[in-house]
Amino acid sequence: MIFYVDRCISCGVCERVCPAFAIEMVELDEKRRPRFYLGRCIFCHQCVESCPRSAIEGSKLYELADTVRDPTM
Repeated sequence: MIFYVDRCISCGVCERVCPAFAIEMVELDEKRRPRFYLGRCIFCHQCVESCPRSAIEGSKLYELADTVRDPTM
């Protein structure tokens, strides 16, 4: 995943549509921003398709995925 922080409007749609609960909105610099848990991500790209500002893009960089499946991450 590639995240463009300057495009994000903190709407939280990405968090709501994620079937794996791999995105959590957190407070950062007095704004809500998504935190991505790649260990939970199933790479369905629902967040990419639903982002109204194209702040999230898919990537072919598979090295971003975790090697250990830990749902608490």
